Amino acid sequence: DILHTWKISDDQGVASELYVTMDTLTVANIETREDRRGEGLARALWEAATAQMAVVHDLPGHRTPEGDAFAEAVGGDSATECHIAGCYACDTDY
Repeated sequence: DILHTWKISDDQGVASELYVTMDTLTVANIETREDRRGEGLARALWEAATAQMAVVHDLPGHRTPEGDAFAEAVGGDSATECHIAGCYACDTDY
């Protein structure tokens, strides 16, 4: 998969980063360094990404608990179809 990345850096390196899978435009990963959490960095990256392309959250069954909390916190659309052949997580109806 080809990923597009948005990053926020500070004097200690990468403070927060958002990865989007380009073929599906779904969030592949979002991570914020522990010492910078709670500052709205992940939300700022989400807003930058969605301003540039039609990024969506992955299906709930594909998310970690943290990813699900992020999706709930920032809002936005979620994918409507699974993009993984033979996906175990998608045996559940959404």
